[in-house]
Amino acid sequence: MTRRILNRTLWTLACLIILIVVISSSLYIYDFSKSDTNLTIENIKAKQTHVFEPVLPNKAVQFPNDFKIHSEYRFEIWSFVAMLNDTKGNEYLAQWYLYRRATSENKKSGWESPQIYASQVALTTPDNIYSAERFARGGIGLVGMRSRPYRLSIDNWVWRSFSSYPVPGRLLLKTDDFKLDLKLQQNGSYIPMGDRGYQVTNKLQSQAIYGYQAPYIGASGTVNIGERKYALSGNVWLNQIWGSTEPKPEQSHIRFLYRLNNGKVLFLTQVISPSGLPHIYGSIMDHTGQVHTLDNSNVELTSSGTSTLSNGKVLPLQWTINIPKFKIFLTSDATRREQWLDLSIPSWSGTVRASGSENARGFMQVIE
Repeated sequence: MTRRILNRTLWTLACLIILIVVISSSLYIYDFSKSDTNLTIENIKAKQTHVFEPVLPNKAVQFPNDFKIHSEYRFEIWSFVAMLNDTKGNEYLAQWYLYRRATSENKKSGWESPQIYASQVALTTPDNIYSAERFARGGIGLVGMRSRPYRLSIDNWVWRSFSSYPVPGRLLLKTDDFKLDLKLQQNGSYIPMGDRGYQVTNKLQSQAIYGYQAPYIGASGTVNIGERKYALSGNVWLNQIWGSTEPKPEQSHIRFLYRLNNGKVLFLTQVISPSGLPHIYGSIMDHTGQVHTLDNSNVELTSSGTSTLSNGKVLPLQWTINIPKFKIFLTSDATRREQWLDLSIPSWSGTVRASGSENARGFMQVIE
């Protein structure tokens, strides 16, 4: 009799604990969703009263130390762009982005962690474009990084390696529409951006970031779409940046990436502000790590036409790129117009083709 009463009491207590946990989780999810459903690059921002580590010159990016999460800075972005082909030569574009924003500089963990993450994946196939996104708070086991061995993940989207470097490694992305499994091999150097990793992004507004690129990563693997499975191979560009000065709400960013015939990679970003001239920064890189920095003084970047998408957006998708010092003159256009990603951090992110001094396959991203 006593045992039955004890068992009934324990069962009642267990149910009460479960109920409290469910209610607490529901309240948290409700509160989190209210603040994060309209997530954009502009509104995942920390209050200006908080103090974060400044981005200053004369500080070099170091490997493998800077593959980590830089939580002392306000924001951080990991970008993974893979230009792939199947065995029949059809082109695919795979993208994975992980965005981190800190709402304060405190180091609290668990549910009080100030680190908020948003992540997006997109797969462009010959017939369709698939996309998905995830959100998570740091400190509760849903998102994060491990250094040895390297592992970067949010939910079931995982990049992992067997060393303290990201590559060689493996990327696994699974959504309701597709499953992408790529093995990654390093075919070139990790290249610090700008001056040893210090990159000015807007001189007039004193904006700068730290970061690096890895434009020579080889990829091979498979993608499952519905009942079909395709073997894929190609090249990957990895970029990680961090800083404390947020982009201004009125700014737009246009990013270009081209793989040239001579094996070099051309990377350009143009930051456009309503007041003042656009600011350009970028580089020409090769697999040995030799890099030539680019800016407004040696690059002419001109929009040569706009396109109206089915959602009514009018975007500059045709460009001319002139870099006289390196005898590069390109005219670039989108391979397909409808490559808008209607996600919480919206952008036009898709494939482009360039002709002129080079015939190059490329990638362009427009964030307004």
